[in-house]
Amino acid sequence: MKRLKTLILFLFITTVLYAQQPNDCVNAITICGNGTFSSNSSGIGTIQEVAGCSGMEHNSIWIKINIVNGGTLGFNLIPTNPALVVDYDFWVYGPNKPCNSLGSPIRCCTTNPLMAGLTSNVTGMAATPLTTTAGPGANGTGFVRWLNVLPGESYYIAIDRPVGDGGFQLQWTGTAMDTGGAFAVPPTANSIGEIKSCSVTPNVGIFDLNSLRPQINPDLVNNTITFHTNIADATDGTSPLPNLYGNTSNPQTIYARVRNNFSGCFTITSFQLKVYQVPNASVTTPTPTICPNNNGIVTFNGTPNSIIEYNINNGTTQTATLDATGVFQIISPLTVTTTYKLIQVKIVDSSNATLCNQVINSSVTITVSAPPAPTVSNNGTICSDGVQTLTFNGLANAIINYTINGGANQTVILDNTGQQQVNLSGLTPGNYTVLITSITDSNPPNCTSNVNVTSTFTVQDVLFADIAVNNAAVCSGSSVVVTFTGTPNTTVTYKVNGGADQTILLNNSGTASITTAALVSNQTYQLVNVFTVTPNCTKLENDSVTITIVAQPTVTSFTGTTSICNGSSTNLNFTGTANATVTFTDGVTNYSVLLDGSGNGSFSVSPTVTTTYSLVNIVINTTPVCSNTASGNVTITVNTPPQAGTDGSTTVCETSTTAIDLFSLITGEQAGGVWTRTGGSGGVFNAAAGTFTPAVGASNSTFEYTLTGAAPCVNDFSVASVTINPQPIAGTDGATTVCETSTAVIDLFSLITGEQAGGVWTRSLGTGGTFDATAGTFIPAVGASSINTFTYTLTGVAPCINDASV
Repeated sequence: MKRLKTLILFLFITTVLYAQQPNDCVNAITICGNGTFSSNSSGIGTIQEVAGCSGMEHNSIWIKINIVNGGTLGFNLIPTNPALVVDYDFWVYGPNKPCNSLGSPIRCCTTNPLMAGLTSNVTGMAATPLTTTAGPGANGTGFVRWLNVLPGESYYIAIDRPVGDGGFQLQWTGTAMDTGGAFAVPPTANSIGEIKSCSVTPNVGIFDLNSLRPQINPDLVNNTITFHTNIADATDGTSPLPNLYGNTSNPQTIYARVRNNFSGCFTITSFQLKVYQVPNASVTTPTPTICPNNNGIVTFNGTPNSIIEYNINNGTTQTATLDATGVFQIISPLTVTTTYKLIQVKIVDSSNATLCNQVINSSVTITVSAPPAPTVSNNGTICSDGVQTLTFNGLANAIINYTINGGANQTVILDNTGQQQVNLSGLTPGNYTVLITSITDSNPPNCTSNVNVTSTFTVQDVLFADIAVNNAAVCSGSSVVVTFTGTPNTTVTYKVNGGADQTILLNNSGTASITTAALVSNQTYQLVNVFTVTPNCTKLENDSVTITIVAQPTVTSFTGTTSICNGSSTNLNFTGTANATVTFTDGVTNYSVLLDGSGNGSFSVSPTVTTTYSLVNIVINTTPVCSNTASGNVTITVNTPPQAGTDGSTTVCETSTTAIDLFSLITGEQAGGVWTRTGGSGGVFNAAAGTFTPAVGASNSTFEYTLTGAAPCVNDFSVASVTINPQPIAGTDGATTVCETSTAVIDLFSLITGEQAGGVWTRSLGTGGTFDATAGTFIPAVGASSINTFTYTLTGVAPCINDASV
């Protein structure tokens, strides 16, 4: 089975020198695989070493192969130049033949492709040919039978170039190339691409080739790396370059040859040395000073198409590419002084990787000549008649525009010290704002800064102060609120009754007040002045108020009778402030009494129980009406008058012997009284028991029941009258006997004895005769009854009964 593997070898540099060209066997190049070969070898070397196939060396290269895997092994030898005129021959010696005893070649081919009429100048060993030799000239197909090789064998191959001396490729074929190849593994030769150098000298740079070796193959113990200017030297291992190398062209291809120190295998790789000129750049500005918002221009000049790095005011690094003329420009309106710092300039490859750079650290500053904001100050608050001084400070000789309270624009020019003052007078009270709107530099470019700088001040209100009281007249012992009004936040000076100066601070509303102590005498508050400390302003004042103190009314005396008898009246007597009204109470009801012009008054009371009268207050109807509490008590003890009861009487007959209970005669009496006999005589009177027992001969009697009253109540008495009616006595019966013929008048009174007058005679028995009831006589007559009875009757006054005698 035919295997074809291709390996392109590139070259590196080593310090190992190969003094001989590989055109002799002893200088053969060990080959470990496919590759492109170019050699400086020329001629036949020191001796003519080949024979066979009717050929000889003309311009030979000797190679050596060492077999590590057995099998069939062939190759394609492919001239770099495919022209048929180019004729390559080869001879194979071995196996394991030394150079001094090579013997005859075991394979060789000297066929001329042009002469043989071939279509290709490729020659070699392959599977199909059966012959082991071919040539010379027109003989053969250009190929011979391949080899059967075993591990450990080595072979020398002489490649001759009778026509053409260019390079060639070897492509190994056969089963020996399977599973890792027939040869030892060639050393790694990494591709490292372009190696750059930056130089201030155009196209010339110094390269440290030694520093590249670890990149090409890090195993520098088992491998030797040499650097060469052409692939032929690399193939031959001749003319190695020094470690520090200056390029001879730009760019320049360098070949690195990596040779294994044990197998002799080598690999060639190539890279380019490229010298880049160190870029340069500068930064300038044609506008070193501008006014705010004017365009600042910054120009970067340098290596065309290079990239610059810069920052603005030490900010973020920015990049820009110089154009084909090497210019990059920034045009931008600026408001502040701005520094453009050029940090570095660089050139980059297509992937934007830096090739060369130069740190510049150059800068330009565009000064934005905005005049610094000025200031304005003032004297602060001034008096209403004061002068305000505005002091402007700023750039020397600058022109300042300003307004006052938004009025017309005004201008002030600062002196060469940067200061100027403006005096303002005749200002009305109020708040003022000075606004600086702009400042212009008097020097070119005469920049103007629009500003908003303010200063405020106040022209104090015209100072004034007033004083007032809530009551111009008050009762003694009252407090008064004295109110001061005037310019807000000022201090008012005043005196009280001409005394020392006192002060009070008015608030934001221009008011302040004090409350006096309890006053007992007239007070005069006199304003002195009103003033402020900042600013120091004073205005004299002379207003005053007088507080008139009205004496409090008093009760100096409160008297009255301490005891009365129930049902009677008494006066409470008051002495105090004239014309004042005294209020007093009995504990339930308040009463008032008006004192007269002498301060006296009285009030009649009729308590029914013991009562304490207490003073409440005394009020005088002045302006103001003054009221004073009053104290004092009068207790009137109300005594109950004695009740001896209602008079009563009775009538008894003198013959009665029943004791009369005098208490039964009177009604409603209180106990505890004393009975006395005030009239009559006779009978039996028992004062202690209050009884009277009539007796014959007793006269009408009166008895007085007396109760002693508690002062001032008088004694009370009632009278029990006993009327003793005498029992009528018609006398003792009597009789007389007369003859009927007697005409003598019988005095009936003469018949009875002991009779009382006033009785009435009646004929109670008998008829006839002449009976004179009035006279109490009877004159017998003939025919008169023999017995005539006449009754003398006295009518008794109840309870005495009638009495009759016969």
